[in-house]
Amino acid sequence: MRIKSFLLIAVLATVVLCSAGVAKATEPLAVTCSVTAGTVLTGQNVAWTATVTGGEGTPTYSWTGTDGLSGTAISVNKVYSTVGKKTATIVVTAGTATKRATCQKVIALNVGEKIICIKAAINKRERDLGLAMTGPTGYTTALGNAYNQRGIALAAAYNPESSLETVKNTRKAAWVAFGTALKDARIAWQGARNSIWKTYRQEGNLCQAPSGTGDGAFSGYEFKGN
Repeated sequence: MRIKSFLLIAVLATVVLCSAGVAKATEPLAVTCSVTAGTVLTGQNVAWTATVTGGEGTPTYSWTGTDGLSGTAISVNKVYSTVGKKTATIVVTAGTATKRATCQKVIALNVGEKIICIKAAINKRERDLGLAMTGPTGYTTALGNAYNQRGIALAAAYNPESSLETVKNTRKAAWVAFGTALKDARIAWQGARNSIWKTYRQEGNLCQAPSGTGDGAFSGYEFKGN
């Protein structure tokens, strides 16, 4: 009986000593992040949230991301005014360990803003086309200069003091120069016009408006009329 009691006491003492002397292993630090689910439009709140497991001590948080996103809490909110892919990165430090995670969200325009965006793109296109047509270096200005220069050259060609051969040659040179000026003006106008329409389509695509919202489908009326 004494031997059994002694063995029981020894076993209990060993368990107590082991429990007191062996610390439980710390889970390694792990970090993930999540973002508001579903479709998010410009002007709506987006919540970025970190999920942290393991690590030692109290963790600290540091958020950075698109459009100036920042924060030092486990969750951070932001309202975006522009469309496109937004990125958020969370850096968590716990004890001597540091981990980071990155997540993304695509922000879309709401319908009203899409219409406003398309309208702005169209207004810009029309202004630029107007300048390309009637501005200081525009098409009609170039045409006017061509006709003006032709008139000056023809007036000089028909000089009563010049020989008939000189009159013929000078007259032809005036018309050749006029034709070249018209061709150059047309090429410059077409290049400018094509560039402006290309820019409009690129900007219109960024608006992410529903199909048929813009007026690009009607551009054929302009190009056929040239």
